[in-house]
Amino acid sequence: MSTPQVCSWNWRKLLKIRDHIRPLIKHNIGDGKSTYIWHDHWHSLGPLLHRLGPDAIINSGIPSNALVSSFVMGVSWCWPLRNSSVILEVVNNLEDLYPNSSYKDSIMWLPSTTGKFSTASALEQFRYHYPSIDWAKLIWFNNNIPRASFILWLAVHGNS
Repeated sequence: MSTPQVCSWNWRKLLKIRDHIRPLIKHNIGDGKSTYIWHDHWHSLGPLLHRLGPDAIINSGIPSNALVSSFVMGVSWCWPLRNSSVILEVVNNLEDLYPNSSYKDSIMWLPSTTGKFSTASALEQFRYHYPSIDWAKLIWFNNNIPRASFILWLAVHGNS
């Protein structure tokens, strides 16, 4: 999706960072009915379109909007018998990925230990971690007097 000419500031910013967010969202395959083969991060190679390029769609003969469910039969894979290097690369890198049509696909937020998205885990993922400063606890501590702490902070920074 390209960024629309008329949209909110928030939507424009979200679309701008999607390439940073995409690798952090993983689709766990169940029945494959809500996961796109080419666009979603379900495979160990990552999103196949980004890894293999747009020519892979043409060379494989698999449509751009194909769902993973097209290649799931029960608890096993059912890939087309084409002599395509693209399909061979996809199949050879499936590793320990087994579908199960008894379950729906699920989405995991990788930075979180629970797999569920939280604003705190997103902030932690993208914020800059400054090195810790030894003297910071001498100035900023519980029950401090803010005015005294501020004056001391100015003194440490050489401001008068």
